Amino acid sequence: MNKKYPGCYSKYLGVGVLIICAVLFVVSTYGVYRQTEAVDLNSGLLRQRKSIWGVTVHEEIIQTEIARFSKHDTPPEWRIVSTTRLWPLSFQLFHGHVDFRYGSFPFDAKNLAATWRMFSFSEDKQRETALAFLSILKTNATSASKYIWRLNEDSLNQFRNSDSPTRREKP
Repeated sequence: MNKKYPGCYSKYLGVGVLIICAVLFVVSTYGVYRQTEAVDLNSGLLRQRKSIWGVTVHEEIIQTEIARFSKHDTPPEWRIVSTTRLWPLSFQLFHGHVDFRYGSFPFDAKNLAATWRMFSFSEDKQRETALAFLSILKTNATSASKYIWRLNEDSLNQFRNSDSPTRREKP
């Protein structure tokens, strides 16, 4: 013990405990590993970003079927689709959050492409529906899924009412 300055070790101990608490607080609130998906409302591109303690270690831009028909000359307007975090100091290791407005975009993009293939949409019709989907996504994102559902329903009704040679007749 230092006789000239009594209690100086307790000062260092208190500062050390304070630093450790601050680091644990930052790690527990932010998370160590974070994966974020975002959609560009102008082009329909999907971005996946992976980061460790806030530093981006990997970023990938995924070309969706919708992005083939959109305009890429406007600046991107990214909106978060989902976020997944690794929480080391909690009982639940992985915590996921899906945005209620844009969270269904990856599924909707695949569903729209499946509709195009299922009902043999022409290139012009694909372009028209992709641009309509993106415009609906910009203005009212919750209606975008309903648009695809109505498109499926209308296409199915047209197919049922047509005299297509590929249509199966009920026995």
